[in-house]
Amino acid sequence: MSGRRPWTLSLVAAPMVIWALHLLVVYSLEGLACARGWPLGRFAGMSWFNWLLVGVTIPALVAVAWMMWRGWRDARDPAGPAGSSMARRQRLLAWVAMALAAVSVVAIVFATVPVFMLPPCTPEAL
Repeated sequence: MSGRRPWTLSLVAAPMVIWALHLLVVYSLEGLACARGWPLGRFAGMSWFNWLLVGVTIPALVAVAWMMWRGWRDARDPAGPAGSSMARRQRLLAWVAMALAAVSVVAIVFATVPVFMLPPCTPEAL
């Protein structure tokens, strides 16, 4: 792990923060679109609102996937002496970050899919 930024608790929690922000943005946009009557025209088979959600979801998934890859890479890196407590701590934090990133990917997908299942602003959705 030499030359790499060490894992801290804020880095470990970052995937969950990204998920929470994504959830906040997606459902806030849904409410605003319905309340303000934003145009719901269609483009390439999807409504403009759904394209906006894709534009919010893809960067969130990319960021969390990068954190998951970084955690996987660092968790497998035997940096430092085998008995070094600092190296063991960093590997543990990397594993936890990778697991939280995997949970965040699932959570982002589960938060986004229902928005695509129903058209926005229908009486059934209210």
